[in-house]
Amino acid sequence: MAATLDLSGLNDTDRRRVADVAARDVAATRPAPTDTYFGGKALHREAQLIGIADALGVDATQRRAQVTSEFEAWAQPDAATRRGTRCFVYDDAARGIVGLEPSFGSELFNDHHFHYGYFLHAAGTLALGDAGLAVRLAPVFDLLAADIAMPSGTDVFPGLRGFDVYAGHSWASGTAPFADGNNQESSSEAVNAWAGLTLWARARGDAALEAQAQWMHALEAQAALAYWLQPDLTDFAGYRHRIVGIGWGAKRDYATWFSPDPAALLMIQVIPAGPGLTYLAHAPEQIAATVAEAVGEGGFARTYGDYCLMYAALADRAKAIAALPQVVGHLDDGLTETYLTAFVLSR
Repeated sequence: MAATLDLSGLNDTDRRRVADVAARDVAATRPAPTDTYFGGKALHREAQLIGIADALGVDATQRRAQVTSEFEAWAQPDAATRRGTRCFVYDDAARGIVGLEPSFGSELFNDHHFHYGYFLHAAGTLALGDAGLAVRLAPVFDLLAADIAMPSGTDVFPGLRGFDVYAGHSWASGTAPFADGNNQESSSEAVNAWAGLTLWARARGDAALEAQAQWMHALEAQAALAYWLQPDLTDFAGYRHRIVGIGWGAKRDYATWFSPDPAALLMIQVIPAGPGLTYLAHAPEQIAATVAEAVGEGGFARTYGDYCLMYAALADRAKAIAALPQVVGHLDDGLTETYLTAFVLSR
């Protein structure tokens, strides 16, 4: 499981290009959100930026110190007695860890693997080269891992809280108060969760947890292709789309919870396009048609165009490189220009 992008194949010109962008991004300041979704997503963004900077010899010492301090704030076991944000508490009724500043219904145990996957991926990425950091984060981050992936149930945590071994993927709703059963929208953030769990287990030296995380990652990635990104729709002539937006227990929807934009439907299956999400490159001959449905004739200079462009790069690197300038002003808060550029150039 790769923690950061493999840039070893970049030529000298491309390495300089990414390094120049990284130097700017490292020097810039970005807000540090305080809820469990955007907070974890920002830490993931920062860890990837630092990883790329390190690989290209860009000095990120100060940025690393700032991010490490942010990690350590989240990892204070008694933080909830000091402040109302950047902290976690234990919910006795639901037997799990909840952010004191929740988001997207996480207080109802929605989306925990999405949220905590970002935290674990970011922490694992930075701690792989810093054993001391892993030890300092462990009292809280081990609990985040247990919340989403306890191997078997205990009085403290249920086993595999949102992961359905029979279905081969996770479910996102905590209580599933729907006639159509439970559902999952962001298949890619689910895969990212188990990539993050793998990295965290590796940083902690927990071989059993790492092995568990890897089979969860493999199943989730296969399901993401089979049910969301590249479903076999042979027997569904009336369904005129290439991807599924929300998978339910009883149906499939071409929709999202937040936008009817076709680009949003593709974006939510690609985000965060992390280094461990290599399954996204499967069947490149289908990718161009999927991207065409998502962005239409308007190109990538739009909201959600960044992740659509990254997906397009998996099939046509040259076309994606040419389109890079279109999306720089439309970046998601989980992306840096550095990561976008490095991702496209390293295809």
